[in-house]
Amino acid sequence: YDLIGNFILPEKAWWNYYLPLQEKINDLGQIYKNDAEALAVLENEQREIEMYREYHDWYGYGFVALQKSTRAKSPEI
Repeated sequence: YDLIGNFILPEKAWWNYYLPLQEKINDLGQIYKNDAEALAVLENEQREIEMYREYHDWYGYGFVALQKSTRAKSPEI
């Protein structure tokens, strides 16, 4: 395979996802305040946001685009 391109997802992209999600979690927390199962799901999502907030310097997503090579293969030995 040949590398076509690659990039690291920038911090801004994470916050473009997490900030609206945070608002939704807050809203749904009020709606489902008496539903333990729903609150557990929301707490899990909240924990993900907090993990990113705390540790974003140490992890992220990297993406690569590959294409099947058009070069001749070396004979197998």
